[in-house]
Amino acid sequence: MGPSSVHNRAQLRRIVAAGFLAALVVLTGVGALAAYAVRAIDAAHQETETGLVTRRVERTLELLRENVISASAWNAACVAMANKDWVWAQINFGDYYADYMKHDVTLAYGADGVLAYASRSSERAPIESERAFAQAVAPLVADVRTRGAAIKAAHDQPPLGLEAVATRQAVVEAGGVLYAVSASTIVPDDVAYITPGRFDPVVVSGRKVAGVVGELGRDLLISNARLAPALGGTGPRVLLNGPDGRPLAAITWSPAKPGLTVIAHAAPLLLLIGGVLITLCVFGYWRILSLLGRLDRNEAARDEALARAEEAAAAKARFLANMSHELRTPLNGVIAVGEVLRDRQATDQSREMAELIVSSARVLERLVNDVLDAAKIEAGHMRLEAEPFTLRNLVRDVAELHAAAAAAKDIALSWRVSPAAAAVYLGDQTRLTQVLSNLLSNAVKFTARGQVRLTARPTKRGLRFVVCDTGAGFDEEDAQRLFQPFEQADASTTRRHGGTGLGLAICQSLVELMGGRISVRSGIGRGSAFAVFVPLTPSGEASPGAVAGPAFQVTEPERAPRILLVEDHPTNQKVVAMILEPIGADLTIVDNGQAAVEAARAGAFDLILMDIQMPVMDGLEATVQIRRAEQQSGVRTPIICLTANTSQAEAQACLAAGGDLHVAKPCRAEILLRAVFHSLVGARDEAV
Repeated sequence: MGPSSVHNRAQLRRIVAAGFLAALVVLTGVGALAAYAVRAIDAAHQETETGLVTRRVERTLELLRENVISASAWNAACVAMANKDWVWAQINFGDYYADYMKHDVTLAYGADGVLAYASRSSERAPIESERAFAQAVAPLVADVRTRGAAIKAAHDQPPLGLEAVATRQAVVEAGGVLYAVSASTIVPDDVAYITPGRFDPVVVSGRKVAGVVGELGRDLLISNARLAPALGGTGPRVLLNGPDGRPLAAITWSPAKPGLTVIAHAAPLLLLIGGVLITLCVFGYWRILSLLGRLDRNEAARDEALARAEEAAAAKARFLANMSHELRTPLNGVIAVGEVLRDRQATDQSREMAELIVSSARVLERLVNDVLDAAKIEAGHMRLEAEPFTLRNLVRDVAELHAAAAAAKDIALSWRVSPAAAAVYLGDQTRLTQVLSNLLSNAVKFTARGQVRLTARPTKRGLRFVVCDTGAGFDEEDAQRLFQPFEQADASTTRRHGGTGLGLAICQSLVELMGGRISVRSGIGRGSAFAVFVPLTPSGEASPGAVAGPAFQVTEPERAPRILLVEDHPTNQKVVAMILEPIGADLTIVDNGQAAVEAARAGAFDLILMDIQMPVMDGLEATVQIRRAEQQSGVRTPIICLTANTSQAEAQACLAAGGDLHVAKPCRAEILLRAVFHSLVGARDEAV
């Protein structure tokens, strides 16, 4: 072997060594770059997870505030707390927050600052059993009381509604259990319910943090989410601070490691294709950037979707607020003009044609009401009223409402109220009437022969109503989908009987809002029985009796009464003018509240008909200003408020502003004339 061969082999060894060293350097560099990339991806992902968990905790506390404040600006709550009505508190605080908001515990403090009511898991709890929880939330209660007093002190006039509410949210520890809680003052939204010099009651409600942590794992796809001590430990964590700002505990989890997963999948490829290490490094780097970009895009898309959902919910709320008034206004014209037209016909055939217009418009009105009610319930905007009513009168009125339809089909319609249930109850009689009327209407509609019966009796926890019929009935499969919106037991029902299929779905939702339940038993050929349970108990108040007025008929007055009509809608102006034509009223029409105030000051009117929803100045403010001006003149003019909003709260607002009567739209000619007649007679008697 010559010196040249030795030299060549040595040179080859040096080249191989250099290549091996270069490969080793490249592998080391690739390994270092891969390790850095893994740490960068995992750190970025962990930071994203931490941000999501932090925002979710903040959103949970904010949602608790929204849940609690939904029942804190409420006249009925102020009255119930002042009267120590803990049955009302259990239904409207304990059951409401537990059943609909999934809260675990609720406390209520009276205006004297004393803990007076406690509820846990939808059941009323002894006060003593919640002392630990009450002690934990004491700083929050004291703080909202102080804030509530400061809000009142900062206003010349006592603020009302949400403007006067003080709230605070925090995490507290009671008996070794962490709770996310919200405290809120309970304030009225009507000046009639303000008690000067008295602290506001306070309601506190919350959830166990352990339940929130479980939701985090499901909703954010976080692995092994759990509670941990505030201090010590490793890994990602979000601190949970108490009312004083000190950490009580932390939420921790096992962080996902997408970077390590990527490298693990790429490792076999790197080992097999060693000659393209640099290309793989570039690919890995691009992959890293792609993952980070995807994380950013996913987070941006999630935030955008949340914003769109919140915007859609707000738009839906605005739509529902306006739709009732906008739909009922033309219906008011159709029904009222149809009734006037019917009463002025000279022949039976003409009256029958006009009556067909009126009855068809009323059917349309019921359909519109069903659709609006269903939309309100779906949006969570349905609110129940609480007022005393006599059960026997309610059941009797519902039965009499459908007596004519039953008699037309030769069906025996009967009703009975158990003597033990013949009392005065506190609840939303309008919605309860709606439920029973719908069930009774269906029973009459779907019964060809036999009888329909409505009964009411007390139970240990409330009232039980049963509507039985001898109709065709239906099987169990039909019963299961009967309470679904737009569903009916028979596909041909809509063609033969009409209807939207919303009635029973609305009934079920209303009953559940009352804290009750509805069920049905039926069989083909054996009739049906719908049972409704609502947790109502006797209120102990005197029976709210209706004051019977004299028999009403249109008579020629001594002189034409001067009436001021305040109405912005041209159709409604014409409708009221036609209704008042038989009494020869001297009618003055203005289209906004400001013009009404000026007209009332300028001329002496016998009566004012005041619309509520108008431009420039609404009817409530106009009524207040008219009453204020009358205090100086000493002459008081009767005011009848006309509004498409039929809620009890709207009626109370009209009376609180100074109105004498509240008449709901669409206006029936007889009802409006009766109200005008009694207002004019009452004003004349007072003058005498």
